[in-house]
Amino acid sequence: MLTQELINHRRDHRVIFEPFTRAVVPFCSHFNWRQYIREADDSPRFLDPARRIISGDFRNDWTDQYNQRKVYKKRLVKDIRGMLLLHWLHRRFPEIPIVYIMRHPCAVIASQLRMDWHLNVNILLEQRDLVADFLKPYEYSMSRAQINLDHLTLIWCVENYVPLRQFRRGEILLVFYEELLQNPERELERIFRFIGQPLQASAFKQHRQPSAEARDWSAVVTGDDPLNSWRNYLDAFQISRILYFVGLFGLRRIYGEDPMPHAEAAWT
Repeated sequence: MLTQELINHRRDHRVIFEPFTRAVVPFCSHFNWRQYIREADDSPRFLDPARRIISGDFRNDWTDQYNQRKVYKKRLVKDIRGMLLLHWLHRRFPEIPIVYIMRHPCAVIASQLRMDWHLNVNILLEQRDLVADFLKPYEYSMSRAQINLDHLTLIWCVENYVPLRQFRRGEILLVFYEELLQNPERELERIFRFIGQPLQASAFKQHRQPSAEARDWSAVVTGDDPLNSWRNYLDAFQISRILYFVGLFGLRRIYGEDPMPHAEAAWT
């Protein structure tokens, strides 16, 4: 189940999928893999591509892979690499509602390891504005990351720590993946109310259909509980290592050993 699929259960949105992916979207080729932009930055090199994306003024095999029609009246931008852009985008395009999905770090890292992701925290540390604004207290620890697990975890930490520092409650909608699994009716009502669209019964039908991502995961990890599946993939050392860095960034107030988040702690 992907939030993208739930919002677009009527297939009436043009899905603009991961448009800030520099390797496949030519006019974003100068963006970093995890680009951070300061709020006051109005440079055309960033603003012009963002306008094209928000307006849908382009076509691309990658970004349009989920679309079956050429003409849509609505757009839905979905990007897993854009968390550090969210505040800048919100200031430039305040009329666009932003739904921010947060998921347990152990679940995210387990999925990334399963897919053989390899990232390096230098994609963050090389952005000196980001370091100066948010990462200076953590720069030394981040620079000493050695194993892939550490790099993946630190990137998860930064990508969630920064937006939670930048936004105030109510400016965006924070949705926890686990809460969406446990309380779909309540969370779907929150999402559709926030984006200003009526909630249809077909959205609940879509919720009961597993996404391709979920089907792929179930083929690798056994067990019927999607909230705890990562425990079957990560060993005790990996879990403790992940939670160590999560604690370093003060995010254990939200996620710890329990698979469910402490949702109210997110904005404290």
